[in-house]
Amino acid sequence: MKKITLLISLILMLQSCSTEDNNSNNTNNEKIYFDGYNINIGGQNGKYSELYCVNNDGTNQLRITNYSNNGINPFITEQPIINGNVIYFSSNKNNPSNGSEIFKINLDGSGLTNIINNSGLDLSNPTLFQKGSMMLLEKNGFDGTYKYGEIISININGSGLINLTNYPNDGFCYDSFYDMNSNKIFYSRAIISTGLKYQIWTMNVNGNNKTQLTINDGISKRNAKVSHDGSKIIFEGTTDQMLNKQSEIFIMNSDGTNITQLTNYSNNGALDIYTQSPIFSINGNKIYYTSSVSGISQIYVMNLDGTNKVQITNTPEEKYNLTIN
Repeated sequence: MKKITLLISLILMLQSCSTEDNNSNNTNNEKIYFDGYNINIGGQNGKYSELYCVNNDGTNQLRITNYSNNGINPFITEQPIINGNVIYFSSNKNNPSNGSEIFKINLDGSGLTNIINNSGLDLSNPTLFQKGSMMLLEKNGFDGTYKYGEIISININGSGLINLTNYPNDGFCYDSFYDMNSNKIFYSRAIISTGLKYQIWTMNVNGNNKTQLTINDGISKRNAKVSHDGSKIIFEGTTDQMLNKQSEIFIMNSDGTNITQLTNYSNNGALDIYTQSPIFSINGNKIYYTSSVSGISQIYVMNLDGTNKVQITNTPEEKYNLTIN
């Protein structure tokens, strides 16, 4: 009986170790999806992009789309978001002069479907919410002086478009992100005519209760992402000392307090280096981001406190708009 009991205990211990190993290695199974272009190929001088994926250690980079025919056509395919085995993204592949539309494909690039025909609108930056039944998008426009953005919601089949923000009263609105913890939409808003920089705002999913989260502190804040537990927000920021082409990664509490700068590749704006596209790892312990510090925008990873920065890609494509799967 003692031998049987010992054997059962050993089996249970091994199962427990296996579960712990699987949990600890969750990060190792991540793939990073992004849009990128190689300025050395094609005739568009970088004015094109395609979708790629790469393992989170930088290995096995794969190009998923090639609508531009290796940069021959000026097609911008960008801003991938993953839902199960499907990639949603924006592209102007159907009509470059008519703005971007929303498409979906399988993870291997097959099954292209034009799910939202813009009918003259310029739609970008898809984000899913309401359990994947609806989508947030940016609707881009031009008023004769400024190019501006508005946040809209739309059913996943392309019906029921609703403006959640309205230009010019709501200013320039971009970078929408849905947080399931608070059931709120986070976005960046600026009123350029008054000189106010981009700040992070929140609103209900129906567009009500618009609330400014961050103060006008000299940092322009874009592309906010909320941590999976809802406690932290990362964003790319440009300070008063930086130029438009310079940005760094910051982190703060979810209530907008305790803003901390995590990167300083630009040396406080002395160097023309842009560090962008921050996103939390699946387990929430790491931050992936892009930076042009090496001369080409590559993917990096760091701890939540900014320590242990590691470059994980070294391929010739400029890389932007990271998402994790």
